Amino acid sequence: MQPNPMRPNPAGFPGYVSERRFGLMMLACALALAVMLAVVYGTVGFAPVWAVHAVPASP
Repeated sequence: MQPNPMRPNPAGFPGYVSERRFGLMMLACALALAVMLAVVYGTVGFAPVWAVHAVPASP
């Protein structure tokens, strides 16, 4: 995609963000997913419900 010749790109950090908006959004989503998975793993783990030893077995 070619930039619009009528609108000059801003310099510095705003220009960097403007040109890489999609990649930065994907990076932010990946980081949010990693944090959520880490919280789940830290609290209940990724084992199936029947394999968790904290659940008492039914008689």
